[in-house]
Amino acid sequence: MKPISMIALAASALACLIDMTSPPAMAGQLDVEAGQALYMKKGCYECHGPVGQGSIMSGPALAPSPLPVEVMTAYVRSPKGQMPLYSSKILSDRDLVQIHAYLAAIPASPEANRIGLLSEGAATSSSLKEDDGRGQQVYVARCASCHGASGGGGVGPSLVGVTQRRGVSGVESFVRNPSGAMPRLFPQVLTESDVQAVAQYVAGLR
Repeated sequence: MKPISMIALAASALACLIDMTSPPAMAGQLDVEAGQALYMKKGCYECHGPVGQGSIMSGPALAPSPLPVEVMTAYVRSPKGQMPLYSSKILSDRDLVQIHAYLAAIPASPEANRIGLLSEGAATSSSLKEDDGRGQQVYVARCASCHGASGGGGVGPSLVGVTQRRGVSGVESFVRNPSGAMPRLFPQVLTESDVQAVAQYVAGLR
């Protein structure tokens, strides 16, 4: 056998060995990262939210627990309603697998009362006067990812001073019946007392 052929054979064997020994977790993480980049680049977030949370006004929630990748692919190829068609030239099957990996990796939001740092010393009464920390708990768990940890804005608008324009009751009303890309959380996710508490908390943002 010629030396060049032997070198080529050795290189091919080494490549196969490296591929066989690559940690599956690493490959999965690469799919998640690539899927997130595609999700943002192709504009999926514009209707379904940056973390697949959806909105009653623009598109359904996709995460957590997305549909099986085969079902998602079939729908993307032949959508209903206002969703545009994505052909394989725009999004390949491999692209959709990676986007699905990203959506599947998004964890469900924890319940506010299960966040250790927030639940320490929290009162059990549903009264706003007796449960001053409830609004902060709800905000951190449900609102901060879009509006920022201190309400200064991010994916969503700043909430600082919003009660000066809308009033506390106006904020409550908007949370119950949101518009734009904001997801509807009431009453399936937020209770009436949650809505009142978080509106009071937003009123104190500076």
